[in-house]
Amino acid sequence: MITIQDLEMRFGPKLLFAGVDLQLMPGFRYGLVGANGSGKSTFLRILSGEEAPVGGSVQIPTKAKVGILRQDHFKFDENTLMDSVLQGKPKLHQAMTEMAKLLDKEDFNDEDGERVGHLESTIAEEDGYSAEADAAVLLEGLGLPSDRHDRKMKELSGGYKLRVLLAQTLFSDPDILFLDEPTNHLDLYSIQWLEGYLKRYNGVLVVISHDRDFINGVSTHILDVDYGSVSSYKGNYDAFLKQFELEKERREAAVEKTERRKGELQGFVDRFRAKATKAKQAQSKMRMIEKLDDELDSEQVQPSSRRRLPMGFAQKRPSGVIALKVKKVSKAYGELKVLENVDFELERADRVAILGPNGIGKSTLLKILAEGLEAQGSFEWGHGVTFSYFPQDIEAEVRGSGTALDWIRVQCPGVEDGQLRKILARALFSGDDSGKSIGTLSGGERARLILARMMASGANVLIFDEPTNHLDLEAIESLCDALEAFEGTLLIVSHNRWFVSRLANRILEILPGETRLHEGGYEIMLESSSDDHLDRSALKRSETKETEEAPAKEELSPEQKKKKKELQNQMSRLETRIAQLEQQLASFDDEMSEPSFYDEENAWKMRQTIKKRDGVISDLDAFNSDWEAAGEEIEALS
Repeated sequence: MITIQDLEMRFGPKLLFAGVDLQLMPGFRYGLVGANGSGKSTFLRILSGEEAPVGGSVQIPTKAKVGILRQDHFKFDENTLMDSVLQGKPKLHQAMTEMAKLLDKEDFNDEDGERVGHLESTIAEEDGYSAEADAAVLLEGLGLPSDRHDRKMKELSGGYKLRVLLAQTLFSDPDILFLDEPTNHLDLYSIQWLEGYLKRYNGVLVVISHDRDFINGVSTHILDVDYGSVSSYKGNYDAFLKQFELEKERREAAVEKTERRKGELQGFVDRFRAKATKAKQAQSKMRMIEKLDDELDSEQVQPSSRRRLPMGFAQKRPSGVIALKVKKVSKAYGELKVLENVDFELERADRVAILGPNGIGKSTLLKILAEGLEAQGSFEWGHGVTFSYFPQDIEAEVRGSGTALDWIRVQCPGVEDGQLRKILARALFSGDDSGKSIGTLSGGERARLILARMMASGANVLIFDEPTNHLDLEAIESLCDALEAFEGTLLIVSHNRWFVSRLANRILEILPGETRLHEGGYEIMLESSSDDHLDRSALKRSETKETEEAPAKEELSPEQKKKKKELQNQMSRLETRIAQLEQQLASFDDEMSEPSFYDEENAWKMRQTIKKRDGVISDLDAFNSDWEAAGEEIEALS
């Protein structure tokens, strides 16, 4: 349990929250929400002890193990993926490392044998004999297959390194788990896997995520950072929105009623203050007004930090009937085929979402169309088409040494400063915010700056590659509203199921070697397609069905190969353990061969040694039995 008492945090004059009193209970999963800049990440860092509050306290039981998703992946560059995950349990990792060094010694002595025994106890207490298998499950669930587990971290991209750190955090088996945007670098499969994993988690979970489906699926409660405080709501995000709207209506109605009553009282005071016969009553009314002011202060402690993005996308002129023709577009990097024979047409006012398995080349297709990335095949934009593009890599897109206004001036030549400032204000860069330095902008601010460019463009085709990755939930909803009102053509790649479901009226499904264009939205596509690319559980059902229907082959299936490797690893671990136990047994036998062993003064030690020896023999029998069973399973697979 986490107990939060009278917590307060501010940066200079800016108050984030104050007077926060909460108890976070085991078995509950808390989705932490709020507008960008409201203090969500700060609140999470205070809970984890990484940042000190201005006032109040956070109490966590001393023995509770806390897991935090960190970003220091460079620290593990020289480690393998497997070793990096195992370091999630420092005590276990240290014991395993020390034991491996001892067993490699050529001059292994009795003292070493005794030390190995102590290390064995530590490893057993920490579930060390299933550690590698457990770590492998986490890595594979997060999209890192077993053939990569022995590679060094420095060989991975930053996004995949963070997946390994997420696996490390989960492997630590914490009592309390803090996750800040864990889905940012995950594909659809991994997001769905993580959601299922967290649903089975029994500790205290606090998680921040911009993915509405994910936060809905994971959360049993919502912590909302708003109105200068942090409030707890029972239920998932959808349930919170309903409660929040009711609370907002209640608050606004109470304020309106109090203001109306205050106005009536003030009117009486203004009319009769100067009259001696009414002076006493006027003074009474003044005291009542003061009380009403206190009520208003309690209802309006702080204004809401939520600001709707007043976005709007208007095309200067419509395009021709056919907006885009794509013919047999293919792309390969060496022997790796990313796209193969993609064919489709885009009509004016289409709202097309591109879906397909991870790694099929969806983002690559957008880069070919919008950035001119070299590829085989051809494509042709239709008559009168102008397009604007939201790339996935916003860090590379929004860079430079100038201000937000300087950046958009360069991006939108010919547009007057007055108009640019209006557009920036609609992307929440009002007043001094337009003078913010590019280098200081957050991911959400960079995303909003690109959206401002798109609003200024007047384009009739808008292309989006994962636009929701850096926007908060309110901004995503505002973007969705603006795109629903847009009269031009949309081409979207997104893993956000809610976003795709609201916008798409056609689905372009890219599969290995073929392309399917489904009429109707996302749900209609599911009626005709066996693959739900935004639902990992459905994909797994589809894969299982395909496996069952496939003709039998002599070679092992991927699942069988994985099982065989697990069994071989298990046998290897058992062999190591058996060798260690045999050494211990030999040591006991040597000790028992000494005549002094049976002296009466050593009676207690004799009984203890015999008891330990019997335990070693029992363990040896069990491990030998497990080793034989694993060997028989491998034979059966083969």
